[in-house]
Amino acid sequence: MFLLGILSLSQIIVLPGLIATKLLKIKTENPLQLFLYSFGLSLYINYPIVCLLTLFKIYTAGTIYILFIIELIILYRIYFRHGTGSFWKKSIRDCYLTFVNYLGTLSPIRKLVFMFSCVCVLFFISFIPINSSIFYFSDAIYSWNRWAVDWASNKFPYDTAHYPQLFSANMSLCYVFTQNTSLQFFPKVIMPLFPIGILLMFLDLSLIRKSIIHLTGLIIYTCILLIFYSLLFISDFNADIPTSFLGFLVFYTIVRHTGLHENIYPGSQVVLLIVIFASSAANTKMAGIYILAASLMWIAFKIYKAQSNLTKVEMIKSVVYILIVLAISSFWYLVKPVDMFNGLNQSPYLPSSYYERFTNAIRMLFFSFGPAFSLFLLFTVLFSLFNNDSKYIVITIIAPVLLMWIFFFSYDFRNLSIAVPFIAYASAYGLEFICKRVLYLSEDKTPKQIKESFAAKGLLGNTQARRVLFILLAVSIILIVNTNAFFNFGINLSYFFYKIYFRYYRIVYTFEHGYYKYVEYFAGALGILSGLLLALFVFRKSAIKILHIVIFIAVSAAVLNFTFLTKEKLFSRQKYDTEMLTAHNLYYRIHAYLNSINTSIQIISNYKSLNEIIFPQGISLKYSPNINHEILYKREDKRYTNYLLLEKKLLNETILKRIEQNLADSHSAIQFNDDKFLFTKL
Repeated sequence: MFLLGILSLSQIIVLPGLIATKLLKIKTENPLQLFLYSFGLSLYINYPIVCLLTLFKIYTAGTIYILFIIELIILYRIYFRHGTGSFWKKSIRDCYLTFVNYLGTLSPIRKLVFMFSCVCVLFFISFIPINSSIFYFSDAIYSWNRWAVDWASNKFPYDTAHYPQLFSANMSLCYVFTQNTSLQFFPKVIMPLFPIGILLMFLDLSLIRKSIIHLTGLIIYTCILLIFYSLLFISDFNADIPTSFLGFLVFYTIVRHTGLHENIYPGSQVVLLIVIFASSAANTKMAGIYILAASLMWIAFKIYKAQSNLTKVEMIKSVVYILIVLAISSFWYLVKPVDMFNGLNQSPYLPSSYYERFTNAIRMLFFSFGPAFSLFLLFTVLFSLFNNDSKYIVITIIAPVLLMWIFFFSYDFRNLSIAVPFIAYASAYGLEFICKRVLYLSEDKTPKQIKESFAAKGLLGNTQARRVLFILLAVSIILIVNTNAFFNFGINLSYFFYKIYFRYYRIVYTFEHGYYKYVEYFAGALGILSGLLLALFVFRKSAIKILHIVIFIAVSAAVLNFTFLTKEKLFSRQKYDTEMLTAHNLYYRIHAYLNSINTSIQIISNYKSLNEIIFPQGISLKYSPNINHEILYKREDKRYTNYLLLEKKLLNETILKRIEQNLADSHSAIQFNDDKFLFTKL
């Protein structure tokens, strides 16, 4: 099943897109651009395929397997048959030398920002292996996943309201490939790739434009992912960030091929790409309709400007491409036109007063970004209006989307997601303006200490001391993040920020309350990041080719499919994560109370999953499978203040009645007592 899941991910992410870029003769200059285009094109191509197969009731595993084999044959013929695909023949050493040579061309401050940006990207890549196997958000469970299961069941989803279906149709491929609609592992694995894709767009633009501004935008967007969304949200089954990815991919394509200001017609192929990505955004969530409308207006403007130099054939070809793409991608809007039209009116979820809508929306943004980050974004975006490269983004994208969100869609901060990457982009330009024009800072005025630290060979110098220092630092991080002390520090820091920075206003949509999973994710990602950097350091002079690594990954997936990642073990992991969700919520419920007590505490519990929980220092857990006997004879450890945390269904009726009667008679302080659990002093 694991191998089939990996094949489903390749179908969603790259396979159809790789074929399309070659057949459509779309020029790509580097692997980053090829991956981004392939990702966007794959999502678009899969959507009509799934719709068409479902329409004829042949959306089954057998059909998809045949289609996949045909795609592999086509891919081989167009990429490898005649010795093409030189990228795959590169060695790790070649990539390393290219990276080092590029660093050598940068100024000290740019080198620092570039390296930090690469670490940001690698951090989110390191986050993929530790992504949980279950969904945490209600929208993921009751909407997007339910619709994906409907598609995988060879039927059109019902009760979809005003939500288009490109996202859920693509995710249904995971279920069809694995022939199981209960395994959530593979749809979850793919989700971090959407924010990673946006980060890669910033990175690639910085490489092409030789600009520190795009790297700054990358770092700002990283902050938004961690503060505004959180790791738990970006890893879950929601369409908000995929919509952002496709919307920003339109902008990336425009900048990559023509720039924002050049009066150059991009050509019919680029127009085709733009319309495909824009229509894909509109078919992921309705917020993408604005990106589609803005893209069509931009194309019309370019045609108008270049009409004297534009041939009729090229113009007709562009119009035909646009009509074909719109016709193919408008399927769900034609199937449910009334629902889609009604989705434009969300006033029942908002106050009737526009003034109240405005104040509520500003308050929501203020507490979602936090006061400091909110003010930073506000001022930098405003100052970006003084730059020609960013003011048009603010005027045509950010401001209109923000105003529409404030007055018509501000019942949820996530509805602003389509504008978030553009906010990071504009904020970077505003920050540059503030540094240069207000604070009079520039790269030429880099502090002497920083210049000296980057002199000669820079941070990646080949001296023995730097090698040893790097290895020690990476190993230290791996060891530290796996300690209970680090975890407790992360938990306390998270609650401190929640209390002081967000003032208890941070909105949480997950079934897991508190910050336990957030800290687990951070610690795990930091550990894998350090290991990944160590591996790259070790293999930096390796003659191993990238194709060899791809083959190794494929073989490893096949081996794991029959050993450590069998169907039974994947479902066992999903069951474990579900049980830990309850354990984390129990931790959250007792965390504040336990932290307010200075004495040593022992919790006696019959809930086995609590054994996996790391409690604050001074608190110990005693798991007692024979809890009925434990309570009956009142076995207490005099060294601690003893508490009971009981799963009621594991208690016999006699013991449960005795506990509740004793609690009632003694008026003991019951911390909580619901249908499932009881927490009180022994």
